Amino acid sequence: MSRLKVALLTREYPPDVYGGAGVHVEYLARALSGLVDLTVHCQGGPEREGAVVVHHPWGALKDPVLRFFSADLSMADAVAGADVLHSHTWYANLAGHLASLLYGVPHVMTVHSLEPLRPWKAEQLGGGYALSSWSERVAATSAAAVVAVSEGMRADVLSAYPEISPERTRVIRNGIDTSEYAPDPDTGVLVSYGVDPERPYVIFVGRITRQKGVAVLLRAAAMLDPAAQLVLCAGAADTPELREEVTSLVAGLQASRTGVVWIPEMLPKHEVIQLLSHAAVFACPSVYEPLGIVNLEAMACATAVVGSRVGGIPEVVDDGVTGLLVPPGDPVPLADALNALLRDPVRAARMGEAGRERAVDEFSWDAVAAQTAELYAELLLQNPDSDEAFVVAGVGAGARQDPGSVAVHVRDDGDGGRGELGEGVADRCGPSLDQAVGVEQQHVAGAQLQVDLLVLGGPVHAEQHPLGHRLRSGDAAAHQDRRQVPRPPPAQHLGFRVVPAADHCSPDTLGEQAGREVQLAEQLARLRAGGGEST
Repeated sequence: MSRLKVALLTREYPPDVYGGAGVHVEYLARALSGLVDLTVHCQGGPEREGAVVVHHPWGALKDPVLRFFSADLSMADAVAGADVLHSHTWYANLAGHLASLLYGVPHVMTVHSLEPLRPWKAEQLGGGYALSSWSERVAATSAAAVVAVSEGMRADVLSAYPEISPERTRVIRNGIDTSEYAPDPDTGVLVSYGVDPERPYVIFVGRITRQKGVAVLLRAAAMLDPAAQLVLCAGAADTPELREEVTSLVAGLQASRTGVVWIPEMLPKHEVIQLLSHAAVFACPSVYEPLGIVNLEAMACATAVVGSRVGGIPEVVDDGVTGLLVPPGDPVPLADALNALLRDPVRAARMGEAGRERAVDEFSWDAVAAQTAELYAELLLQNPDSDEAFVVAGVGAGARQDPGSVAVHVRDDGDGGRGELGEGVADRCGPSLDQAVGVEQQHVAGAQLQVDLLVLGGPVHAEQHPLGHRLRSGDAAAHQDRRQVPRPPPAQHLGFRVVPAADHCSPDTLGEQAGREVQLAEQLARLRAGGGEST
């Protein structure tokens, strides 16, 4: 059975990852590759192995933004044959938009930040800021779906681009690999950079940009407890002027107190993890932050966080439980919160433990990937430009089943013919399925479909819809105690309904199963349009 073909469009991809968006793409691609047929298209850097295509800018161009746009043209030219396009950041949004127009396929756009809310980018890009803002607006207002990494980010999207209907937006938060980001007991990295393992320290990890509030932290650091150290893992300044400002502030601190360590280069991941693990507190003084994936990294390393109450940070940092939240842009409350945890290591450790637990329980990349793949399937259902019908139908290998059969059966009611299109049936009656069960139907142009028992995939669970229930996008990822978990407002999909599977098991059996919850495996069967034989 063929899988959905997805082209993931990004500027950053390992080994060239310098920000949170690049981290997001790296781990999302890893988790998505088990669910869809994924090809990553990235910009610049070395050639990569596997299903990764590297696009280089035109050498004749000098302006940096136009160079990114030239790489976008190469990307758009290369993604023919994809079922869905998924772009990240303005650097690649134009590629997704152009390819969507060219090939008539849905474009999903994940926004990790918004250009209208980052006016300081004009310092870095000059007139190119007008171009980056234009490309983001055109792509966002035309995309089939706009993914925001937090509820705060979604509100910003709707405010910045009011022409985008709320129904076209979806919140899918960042994730964290808590098996990789975990407390590291070693201290060799600390010693190698001149950090004293016996003294508590505040750590910052991020780029030197107005957005990250580095200057605010450095001014707050002058008010920190003298026993504390400050470890600044900060590089890649947006402008020479900003780097000079930070250099001056660091020099002033180093002249007035001990334990100020500035590491300006990008560090290997394992070194960052060790530095995060031994910090008394992680500081996130951002003045604008859609989510702040670095906060999840610190929490996964069992480190308390003091962050700005801005953007999506409050959706990650549980104030008073996993850390403390402060007003953005003000060094005084930032210093007060940092000192409160520096002077109460027991409380800080308790917050760190709670932060790791929260990261493990609520921010897995498998859940992020499942929600993303579900969105792809919904867009294929909704595609108004297609004469063919699409549906996600089936249950995965390893799914827990109630006694009796789980059947997926599709009929064509077009022109009243009721011709059978295809079917897949599980009739094992055991505790779990030993293989995926579902249907994939080719060339279903204009057909009205009936599905005997439809299972719509969600991030953790799937719902077996009650008989006669109207299929809606977003119907559910889960039921808890028979109460549906809240989801974004659903969209009706006319022509799809659930009917008894009389050909495969009794109505009584189906009645017992209807509405119950089944545990999904990673891969769902799907019904889609395309070439080839029926299965």
